[in-house]
Amino acid sequence: MGKKLKLIMGIICIALLFFLFAFSGCSKYANKEQLAQLEHQKQAALAAEKKLDDCKKEKEDLKNQIAQKQKELKKLQKDLEAIK
Repeated sequence: MGKKLKLIMGIICIALLFFLFAFSGCSKYANKEQLAQLEHQKQAALAAEKKLDDCKKEKEDLKNQIAQKQKELKKLQKDLEAIK
């Protein structure tokens, strides 16, 4: 029984050492390349958000211009009716 127990303990120790070496190379921190990619994606996201804000402002300006032109059109139509 003692030989069998030593064999099982030896196998367990070898398995533990294998898993220790297999997973010790893994890092939970990002490397320089991953950090550079992350920074690039961050800059792209910020640029996209800025462009979205610019488009929203332009849309609002165009809506205001449409409202102003419609108001001017109604005034001119009234003037035209008054002339007839």
